[in-house]
Amino acid sequence: SDVVKWKFKKIEEGKLLQIGKYSMIGFAFFLCFFAYMAANNMVGEEAPPLVEYAMRVMTYACSGLLAVFCAGVFTNRGNHISVLLALITGFLIIFLSNNLPKSVYELNSIFLFLNKLGFAWKMALSSSIAFLICIIPKGKGKPIEEQKIVA
Repeated sequence: SDVVKWKFKKIEEGKLLQIGKYSMIGFAFFLCFFAYMAANNMVGEEAPPLVEYAMRVMTYACSGLLAVFCAGVFTNRGNHISVLLALITGFLIIFLSNNLPKSVYELNSIFLFLNKLGFAWKMALSSSIAFLICIIPKGKGKPIEEQKIVA
């Protein structure tokens, strides 16, 4: 709703609330579809424990998010384009290391190596690469100064 409020400054609160509700419903359907596709991808394999399965699914989104978070907290570099590229890169590295046909893994030793890694190593590798992509451009903002909290 913040994006809608920013784009359309003269929108009513009721309409804004309705847009927020429908967008959340749409996002929920998208996540259900993604979980369904991830579960179907594991057909034929021995089913992992529930926590491991959830962590495997989370690496798709969390690898890019972790990179952008670390870039924002620990550096003053990056811009909106590098953030978007870092999010896409994190997703693509995980996607390419998990979802290619078996014949591709046999042809390329790098993809075979990535396919055999555990999900935690895949996330660490993809987050590191996405972090480097995120901090390539110089940031325009000034560093956040420490604010004194008066209790």
